Amino acid sequence: MEVATLPAGRRPAGTSGTAEPGRLRANGQLPPRQRRRATQRLEKAQAAASIALGAVSTYFEAEMELPTFFSHLAETVAGLVGARRVAFLRLSSAGNLVLQREPFGFPAQSPIRTLRIEAKPDGDGIASRVIYGDELDIIDGTSAALDSLWKEHGIRGIRNSIAVSWPAGDRRIGSLAAYDSERGFTNDDAWILRVAAMATGLVWQYREAEEELDVAVERLEEAMAARRQLLANVASGGDEARRRFASALHDDSLQLLTAAELQLERIRTDSDSKRQTAQLDQLALTIKKSGACCPR
Repeated sequence: MEVATLPAGRRPAGTSGTAEPGRLRANGQLPPRQRRRATQRLEKAQAAASIALGAVSTYFEAEMELPTFFSHLAETVAGLVGARRVAFLRLSSAGNLVLQREPFGFPAQSPIRTLRIEAKPDGDGIASRVIYGDELDIIDGTSAALDSLWKEHGIRGIRNSIAVSWPAGDRRIGSLAAYDSERGFTNDDAWILRVAAMATGLVWQYREAEEELDVAVERLEEAMAARRQLLANVASGGDEARRRFASALHDDSLQLLTAAELQLERIRTDSDSKRQTAQLDQLALTIKKSGACCPR
């Protein structure tokens, strides 16, 4: 898989600038030379953001496994902001910031792989402020508060770092962090990270929706299978009930017919009328014919 990179000469110089390139003072308030530089920075940052969006789309359409997807995307983002290392950090169900595999630039034994940083919506730590408050102060090419946080959790050798919130709509998934820029990070770099994080958040939402749909389809198939089994059981039970009813009816009919024959025979023996005897003989014949229809 080819990793998207920015053309040579893209890197914005300096660390000045506001939170987003679109807010740079390039509207005539600057001298012509500075205005041109500001315009060039804006164009380069927009080009980098476009590449980041394209990378998210390309890697997603390739239907990669999530670790491979995040590994390629982290490498692309690192190239766009001039970082040696980039990592997506996800909020766990317990509210801790943990690594979303795979990062770029970190060895297999790096402490970032076992990272656990508490990040609560109402927390006042730098992780909570970045994720839930979108706070990021870049001074001299880095966020000193973030540098201290990484060192506190055993991630050594960091020259500088920045991080932004990783959202999915109104929900916060975690953070996207970049480390070790030779020139120092700028607000333009932070803006590029935000674009990449938002696009990745959309992919995350889509994956979740797919998983939920798969679960719903599986449950529906299970419900339909259970319904078919229930109908089969009802039909089978109905057949068995009909057989039992027919058998009981057959036995009861034979018993009644036999009793009727015995009763008629007794009446005929007691009768002294030839006419009654003839009628009783006829009735006995009829009962015998009925009995013949119900084999014993």
